[in-house]
Amino acid sequence: MTSSVAVHNDQLVEGARCLHTQRVSHRDGCSTVSSNASDLPSEDALNAVYCTNFRAMCGVNIMHVVDTTRKILQLPEDATPTTLRILNHGAFNKIFLLQFGSTSIVARVPFRKAFLINDPIVLASQVATYQFLSIDRPQLSIPRLLYAELNSASPSNAPFTLYELCNGTPLTWQEWTRPLTDAQKATIIDLLAENWAHITEPVSFKTIGRILADASEQSPSTTSWSTLPQHRPNFRIVSMIPPRSAEHAASLQASLLPGHQTIVEFWHQHIEDTHRTLLALKIPDDLPDKESLDETLRCVEILREIADLAGSLDPQTTSCTRSAVPSLALIHPDYAATRNILFSSDRTRIEGIIDWDDSVVVPRDIAATYPQELMTRTWWEVDPELSDSLEVPPETEPEDVGLAQLAIEETHLRRRFRETIQRFDPEFAMFYTDPRARFRRRVHFLASGGWETWRCFLEYILKIAREDARVLVGEKRLLTIQEIWSILDQ
Repeated sequence: MTSSVAVHNDQLVEGARCLHTQRVSHRDGCSTVSSNASDLPSEDALNAVYCTNFRAMCGVNIMHVVDTTRKILQLPEDATPTTLRILNHGAFNKIFLLQFGSTSIVARVPFRKAFLINDPIVLASQVATYQFLSIDRPQLSIPRLLYAELNSASPSNAPFTLYELCNGTPLTWQEWTRPLTDAQKATIIDLLAENWAHITEPVSFKTIGRILADASEQSPSTTSWSTLPQHRPNFRIVSMIPPRSAEHAASLQASLLPGHQTIVEFWHQHIEDTHRTLLALKIPDDLPDKESLDETLRCVEILREIADLAGSLDPQTTSCTRSAVPSLALIHPDYAATRNILFSSDRTRIEGIIDWDDSVVVPRDIAATYPQELMTRTWWEVDPELSDSLEVPPETEPEDVGLAQLAIEETHLRRRFRETIQRFDPEFAMFYTDPRARFRRRVHFLASGGWETWRCFLEYILKIAREDARVLVGEKRLLTIQEIWSILDQ
């Protein structure tokens, strides 16, 4: 793998004419006081203003980011930002807000210690995903990507991307759990479902993995700020990089391999990767005793078996359509109203969907999931039961009644989510209730989750998983309503 990857900016930058705000001029309130490195606060100083005792560092050259933003906006070299501060941060990135008069830009910079997030291939995939969304999903509210610098060995000292600022804000947990009325929550669920239906529309790719644009492999060259070409970039799929993987070197070296032809290939790769990791664990540092290690190792053979069985249960390639190629979808792996969905102030519109870092292309039945706020009281986050809780069990302790009522509410909200999906995409909605698709989502969750996930679901893997798979395989030849319709239409 090459040591650095950069996306040519003539394939990234929309240019100032495409900004949703007007181009900044002196009369917009932008100061023209001389701006050199000594005039701008350091990252340490910005941390101190942002939050007491906040010390996480990106190591970014603030002056270079400001200079780059000036060039993007076609401003004078001496134009000084009217606002420069940290807007927010997550576990792996820091967001800087730069304002020149009425124009607001955000710079997204990974933390210095976030090794995988700093990798140019990972960053190039993020950029290509935004490009793909802007072209193939224009109905979605996605922040406009203006510029990307993917190589830390540049004047910035750290990779960074520049976006237009989205005006919305995510919900707070306090807002979601208390002040919202039932009608307001219903509106939010409908918005989330409608956008998820659009996100997961079929894509033209034939393999499973992460999106990359061919230009992303080229070496960095002189930075330019011309507009995006009119033609569609040549997108392709490369193998998935496990999110936040501890096996950095192996993951990144494999990251330019072609995408997997089937989801079963992907499952087996991750099962074998986890098997190798298990064999390298130390007792008692990683696991308390040899018995714990042995029972976790027993999961390997079971998961290999159920992965093959789940592969034969693909609801998109049933007995009537065995030659059909399963349709694939791009998914947002952290689709959460309290983090990455930005709503209008009255909570009646979605203004932006952000943080597409680990987005991947998978079979559409794997994509039939819910926003994370609807799964806080479920055992299977990826596949909550369709009627988990409809009434408070009589044996519930008084102190647990509130949690039981929350589980009931989430059950009803998930039903509404499915019903809204049904209105926009009936075929996709069926994957939420199809038992084969539901089992495949469980296998996907376990295979890609690593040994810690296996430990959490140890009883299911060791005692139940095989039986679940065999029952479904036995029922596989039963025709679905959709298959009957297909036959009748012929």
